[in-house]
Amino acid sequence: MIKTKVKNKLHAYEIGLEITRNCNLNCSHCLRGNTQNKTMSKEVIHEVFNKVDTITNIFFSGGEPLLAIDVIEEIIKEIKRRDIEINGFGMVTNGTVFNDKIHDVLFELYELSIDKNSCIVEISNDVFHNDSIYNFPNCEDMLRNKRKLETLVFVNKRQYIDYSNYHLLKEGRCKEGHVITKPQITLDKFKDGTIEVFNDFYVNIYGDLISSCSIAYDRQKEFKFASIFDDKEKIMSELTELYLTQGL
Repeated sequence: MIKTKVKNKLHAYEIGLEITRNCNLNCSHCLRGNTQNKTMSKEVIHEVFNKVDTITNIFFSGGEPLLAIDVIEEIIKEIKRRDIEINGFGMVTNGTVFNDKIHDVLFELYELSIDKNSCIVEISNDVFHNDSIYNFPNCEDMLRNKRKLETLVFVNKRQYIDYSNYHLLKEGRCKEGHVITKPQITLDKFKDGTIEVFNDFYVNIYGDLISSCSIAYDRQKEFKFASIFDDKEKIMSELTELYLTQGL
């Protein structure tokens, strides 16, 4: 949770962590692009918690985040080691990956979270994901995993999305929709120098800080404003610049 503000501190209401670029599906509307066999390193995880003073909620992004359950486990270790309070967590999954370790790690994170209502795992439910699943020879196993995942208390199956009436992003493999051209980050800066970021504080697998979470892998450099390995003063300075130019 966000605690009493201290001078020149960096607070993230929701931090997005791109923990993997690996995915077991091949959806035609995927805004990320083609799958990459890459995951977030321990070094990036450690620097996130070194540079961000308090985090309210963590959003796990991919790729398919449940393919990187070891990374989530490492994040839990870091939270425990530093005695950090986390309000809640979230992710969107295709729901086709499930095993005992995934069950145990997700429940450990759930138990660590203060607000159980802020712990939300959503299963994608649309024509693109559903068609992609049925193209695989092991689709019955995938559907069985979905049903198991849906039994967890913090898992919700999304209402079916009809993309004929939905705003697609023309990113990655998607060939229609609108293109993001401006940073989407929202933040406040206080007189004591504290910066509080409310959304789209996004860290990719390399530790790049991206000003929008809805960008294809091959366009992320256009939206990079700093690196988690930079000095904290530089990160704060770049965030201040975003603050001053937002809406222009």
